[in-house]
Amino acid sequence: MIKRLTFILLIASTNCFAQYYKTYDWDDNPKLHELTEKDLKEPSVGIFEKYIVEYKKGLFLQDLTSFETTHTIIRVNNDKGIGRHNTVYIPMYEVKKVIDIKARTINAEGKVTLLNKDNIKEINNVETYGDFKIFAIEGVEKNSEIEVLYTVEKEYDMHGTETIQGEYFIKEAQFLFITGNLNSKIKAYRTETTFETVSIDGRQAKLLTLKDIPAMIDEEYATPNANKIAVVYQCFPKDQNITQEMFWDNIVNNIGGKFFPEEASHLVKNDIDNITKGDLDLSTFKKASLIDNFIKSNFIIVKNNNAELTNLEYILKNRTASDYGILKVYAHYLKALEIEYEIVVTANRFALKFDPDFYTPNMLRDFLIYLPTEEKYISPDRIEYRVGEAPFNILGNYGLFITESLDYYFSKIIQSDPNYSRIIRYTDITFDED
Repeated sequence: MIKRLTFILLIASTNCFAQYYKTYDWDDNPKLHELTEKDLKEPSVGIFEKYIVEYKKGLFLQDLTSFETTHTIIRVNNDKGIGRHNTVYIPMYEVKKVIDIKARTINAEGKVTLLNKDNIKEINNVETYGDFKIFAIEGVEKNSEIEVLYTVEKEYDMHGTETIQGEYFIKEAQFLFITGNLNSKIKAYRTETTFETVSIDGRQAKLLTLKDIPAMIDEEYATPNANKIAVVYQCFPKDQNITQEMFWDNIVNNIGGKFFPEEASHLVKNDIDNITKGDLDLSTFKKASLIDNFIKSNFIIVKNNNAELTNLEYILKNRTASDYGILKVYAHYLKALEIEYEIVVTANRFALKFDPDFYTPNMLRDFLIYLPTEEKYISPDRIEYRVGEAPFNILGNYGLFITESLDYYFSKIIQSDPNYSRIIRYTDITFDED
């Protein structure tokens, strides 16, 4: 009897905190939304977009899992709008299970066409983006609305991000973050709107509601992707109180420890003699420049995950490395010539803005080597660069600077020489008298 009562209590407790996605749904009787004359002149308009991220603790285990729901309603007014939205891609990265996928169109006469789920296809290894579920929207015409609603169960990841701005105007967008009594943090970028604390089926949640989001315009030399409105979040078990400093400390110890050898490998000794030609009375800048030129002239960087390409001995013998492994090569050559350096971890400014105050793994994409005495950078995986200023796609972003003692600091990556990229032309023009 006691066992049965315990089981009943467990079921009751579980039902009290049922997942929100199980009850969230679209309207049973959809109708076209009224738009302004201005909206109707656009190729497409986002009428409503909602993103729901829901973390849940296992019934008997401490493991967490997450459910992500995406719901969009978009009006397409012309062929350009149709071309922009008539194919739906659902990323399968870290997806354990597809809970449900629904889609429908409503044409100008109010006719509703539902998605035939047999038409959902799966494509693998799309460039560098991984696997996707893909389907074409059926029955889409000019002046119709496309509605998509899907939920996926994902592997637990304590970090996440969502972009809430596109290349088209969005009338209303929401981001709902449901964590209950779990430890969580959330932050929005490029908006003054703040999160509202709400209760969803008795669980604490954060809701961000945005109105009239302008279309992001892609201009040459601009950084539209990095400047879109976005949300980043963290969620971990109730008994874990992880700070941002703890995240950064972990990164510094894991990354920094690999790139500051106590002594240089014996395999670089002969190369050092060839590099310096026996002249050790060289400036730091000259020694670093010789090393940079030697490595980029003699080593090949291969873009794959072969473990050997990060093994120092293999790299030095075969002159082949990954973009991560080549950092070890630089570290040993710089150590051999007693050059002070720091490892810089940052991101492409066209893709992401590096935020020292909120740790996100996606920011840790690019590596530089900084020479503090020279205020110059080495770009290990950029063969077209030599010791000098940081590459243009990184310049202006912030970075994590790691020293040999594994101390660290954050700094904006700036151009120390203001005339480095300045072009001065003197033109002498003469004209014939006639």
